[in-house]
Amino acid sequence: MKKIRLEDIDKKTPFSVPDEFFSELTQNIQTRVSEKSKRQWVPVGQLKWALAGSLVLAVVFISILRTPSSQLSVEDLLAQVSEQDLVDYLDFNDVTDAELLEGLSDEEIDRLWSAEDNLEDLDLEGEDLEKLLMDYETDLDKYL
Repeated sequence: MKKIRLEDIDKKTPFSVPDEFFSELTQNIQTRVSEKSKRQWVPVGQLKWALAGSLVLAVVFISILRTPSSQLSVEDLLAQVSEQDLVDYLDFNDVTDAELLEGLSDEEIDRLWSAEDNLEDLDLEGEDLEKLLMDYETDLDKYL
């Protein structure tokens, strides 16, 4: 392999620059920048269509908001459900008494327990009473 020495390499520049390139460079840059700043971002014709579309959307949106909704309240919806469907739902989902009473105030709970027909009309004896206690997993010793 032949060794190359730096002293043997020609010292001329391989690239050439046009005459007065660097003296005109600043002026060329300023000219290009000023041309770009004069351009419009959105042509006027497109701006008109965009404003018209926005106006139509605003009118539609406001008319939808002002239309009275025919939504029923929670109480109205529950009134449409039969009592048997509610019982079936509660049995299927294993809802506890505590969960049922969770949303009630103390006054409402007292009103529920003070009703006259709670247990007075029941005439349970023997196996019927035991079956009822087993169904509701109630320990009779707690109440005696």
